Amino acid sequence: AINKGSSGGGLFTEDGYLIGMTNSGYEGRDGLGFAVPSDNFLSDINNFITTYQDDLYNSYGYIPNKASIGVGLNQTLNGIVYVASLTDVGSWKNSGVLLEDVLVSVTINGETQNVVTGAETLKFINSKNLNVGDTYVLTVQRIVDNAYQQMDITITVRQLIYTPPVIQTEQSQPLTENVSTLEPVGLATFAFDTDELLAKKMYIGQFCTIIDREPIVCYGLVREDDSNSPLTQNRKSVVEIYTTTSTTSGGAGSGVIVKFMPFTDKVGGVAYIVTNHHVVEGAYYVNVKDMFSDKLYSAGLIGSNKYSDIAVLYAELDYTPSVATFADSDKLQVGNEIYAIGNPLGILGGSVSKGIVSSLNRVSIRDGYAIELMQVDSALNHGSSGGGIFTEEGYLVAIANSGYDSYDGLGFAIPGNYALKVINELIATYKDDVYNSYGYVKGAVNLGISVENYGNYIWNSGENQGKKVVYISKLDTSCVCYKNGLKVGDCIYSITYKNKNIAIEDASNLLIELYNANLTAGEQITFVVDRNNEKVTITFTLEQYIYSPPSMNV
Repeated sequence: AINKGSSGGGLFTEDGYLIGMTNSGYEGRDGLGFAVPSDNFLSDINNFITTYQDDLYNSYGYIPNKASIGVGLNQTLNGIVYVASLTDVGSWKNSGVLLEDVLVSVTINGETQNVVTGAETLKFINSKNLNVGDTYVLTVQRIVDNAYQQMDITITVRQLIYTPPVIQTEQSQPLTENVSTLEPVGLATFAFDTDELLAKKMYIGQFCTIIDREPIVCYGLVREDDSNSPLTQNRKSVVEIYTTTSTTSGGAGSGVIVKFMPFTDKVGGVAYIVTNHHVVEGAYYVNVKDMFSDKLYSAGLIGSNKYSDIAVLYAELDYTPSVATFADSDKLQVGNEIYAIGNPLGILGGSVSKGIVSSLNRVSIRDGYAIELMQVDSALNHGSSGGGIFTEEGYLVAIANSGYDSYDGLGFAIPGNYALKVINELIATYKDDVYNSYGYVKGAVNLGISVENYGNYIWNSGENQGKKVVYISKLDTSCVCYKNGLKVGDCIYSITYKNKNIAIEDASNLLIELYNANLTAGEQITFVVDRNNEKVTITFTLEQYIYSPPSMNV
């Protein structure tokens, strides 16, 4: 936990060694803290001490050849990147850049990059490792005589030296570096058995560039990590997922590679990736990204099930990934230590948060259906959905499902044994002889109704007298209830199935009753509703639920 006032504090190992300096936390999100690694700041500290009042600048200490860009960039809703702030000592201001200049491109050593986002532009500049005195060309559009005029500005790199507003210094003492080495732990293996793909069915392509992410600037730094520790191997089995849900928006989540079939004639193979249904629901395009190489791959849908919130994708990779290995989640106990790995906020792929199992079974209600989940206190945020929950030994025991906004330590996950059962069903039914379709869970049904209590109203008479009035607040137009005549606003008197009449206490009670009913395709169900003060009885047969992605024509 890093909050205001924590900045500048120490990040220590259990053995007492300083390995980082706390930098920032993320307000309103759970477990997202950041720190400067010690191997970075140790050299900086030594540079500050060595250059303090040197003959070159006779000033405060600095990092030699550290460029002072000195700019703040903003982006409009239609994607225009402009200069929002400039510092007096920065290279850009001293080279003639003005506030509200619109960025077009940057050219360094003959290589030009067009400006798409401010973060990518700064990343491009920083990647060139320019020295003080080097130059590069910034192309901007500037308002001159009430019209935009395009111009090239030659930027001369200036040395970054911080000077405080009031000069108060103390002589610093030399620093001795002393950092310990952490030893990896051996990785165990575990079998995962499933059928091979019958045929490819790609519905996926390039994703929309406008993705629903948190509004912070952050880009990944690729770092080699070849250790054989369970944690490292598990991180390599978790991928980032990005989706396109319309022509102007998309989403982000996480996924776990649970099986890999290598090619026989070239490097790489086909990976099976498990994620949440809600991560890919309604997506026209889905892409997965390897967090270590930053490569993006198109993904295809094998099958998905809303009511277990499990989906299985596949992707053709040009490398051999780590594969997560399931273990028996029924053997977990409250208090067992676990690790959550995912892509929080859609920008922090490979994030790891440690926690414990808080509860083994919680029934959660969302979007008109109930689902049984494991509760953990690992940090789970938007974008973590579909990531892995692993044991300390490296086994996959759950799939991250949701966190609780603005509350700390309330995360939920789908138990591994249940997830594995659904995964196998989705793979086994993919393009089968019955439906020749996307994979599905046999017998699964989609009632597709959401219900709510009608304020504080209660029934005045009849079988529900004294109980809350429950009405249909939303209907999925593709569901069996909608197809058979139920309507939004219908107040439910009763529901009968398998010769059992459900007692309707309130909306939550009704959803839990339907969850416990284990309704399957082929069974009959009867709704008795009040519609405009008229009692209506509707009986119909439940149909097999199969999720299909929307058309590619967007």
